[in-house]
Amino acid sequence: MENIISQINEKIQLTNNSRQKIELFIKLAESYLDLGQKDIFFETLNKALSLSIKLQDLNFQGIIYNKIGLEYISLANFEKAIENFYHAQTIFSKLNDKFNEAFSLRQLGNSYNRLYLFKQAEDFYFLALAIYEDLGEAKEIGMIYNNLGTIYLKTKDSTCLKYFLKAKDYFIACNNDRNVGAVLLNISEAYLSVDNIEKAEESLLEAEKYYLDDEYLSDKIYFYHNFGRLEKVKGHWEKSLEYYFKSIEIVLKIKSYEDLLEIYFEVSKIYENNDDLQNSLKYLKKYNAIYKYIYNVKKMRLVESIQSKHCSILEDNQKEINLLKHSTLKKAYDELNDAYQKLQEMQKELLISEKRNTALALAISTNHEINQPLMVIKGTMELLKIKDESYFMGKNAKYFESVIESVDKISRILNKITTLDKISFVDYTPGTKMLNLSISNKKKTNFKIETNRKRF
Repeated sequence: MENIISQINEKIQLTNNSRQKIELFIKLAESYLDLGQKDIFFETLNKALSLSIKLQDLNFQGIIYNKIGLEYISLANFEKAIENFYHAQTIFSKLNDKFNEAFSLRQLGNSYNRLYLFKQAEDFYFLALAIYEDLGEAKEIGMIYNNLGTIYLKTKDSTCLKYFLKAKDYFIACNNDRNVGAVLLNISEAYLSVDNIEKAEESLLEAEKYYLDDEYLSDKIYFYHNFGRLEKVKGHWEKSLEYYFKSIEIVLKIKSYEDLLEIYFEVSKIYENNDDLQNSLKYLKKYNAIYKYIYNVKKMRLVESIQSKHCSILEDNQKEINLLKHSTLKKAYDELNDAYQKLQEMQKELLISEKRNTALALAISTNHEINQPLMVIKGTMELLKIKDESYFMGKNAKYFESVIESVDKISRILNKITTLDKISFVDYTPGTKMLNLSISNKKKTNFKIETNRKRF
């Protein structure tokens, strides 16, 4: 077996195919289970489950949840079993996989049945039964009828016989010997519960042929147990004890401690009824020891379950805190980013304002410094024209007009500079910029050079 485990681990390391890796993990987990290494079994299946969740492969997830649930049933941890079967049933319902959905529903029924929550168990059994009947699965229908019978048997309801007999018919129809034997044991127990000793013995003798060898050990416990009860009812104490001791041998072999609990109690009562108080006390002490062991195991599992839930709650709370932190940080970041954008816009506007103010101050200074020489030039030209108008006629007239036009142009440029409301630049020469004076201005103030002709 260890060699097989080594080979599977090697294949897991070599393969890059994720789905094949999941199959190998499942096979590896089952190998560990065969060796009784249940902790590693769960650890390995959880690896397969994590990978299937990552791949979003629902079919593998459902299969793995069912396998985990079945093992929790064998450990009598029915709460954990229910949790996993619920996951599986939900997944197979989404996939419309009716057969596997019905299997999960039946296992939910089995789990609730073992917890003595019969109403919930019955509901799940009938849901599974409806699906199996649609699919025409004779063996599975028989299993459901048998399960329903066990509910009514526990509640001392004679209706159980009706379901057990239906189950027997279905098992015979599909040649399922093991289940025929098992349901015959249930039928014998049902007859014993209504004090029909003859029918009970008849059913046990019919079942005997299925338990001549050790093929079905777990079922053989109940075979001997039921014979022990039957002989006890008939008043055959020694024969009853003989069957109970045979049952105890098998129980110890397969470590089915809950079965051992019931048998020790029965044996103690037999000795008590025969006034053998020493042996009665002996088996009662064994009963108490087993009871404490089972109780402590269940208590430990309950604590583990509570711790697991607590860790899950802490994890959820941490996720919520992280989400809240992320949300708060994002909000703060957004607010800071908005403030930064506004600051940049303000800086940009301030820079433009500073440029405009600088240009305006420069324009006013230029206007002030250049305006007076322009006045002198224009005034002097006009004075010369007045003194000797003939000089500015003919060919000289165009020179006079050119000077006057240039002076007026300078005046207009100065006027534009002093009334700029937006600063922009245009290329003057490569690498050199100049003010763009073609933009329309809000102000239309005209800085004209006034000439007082009378002064000249």
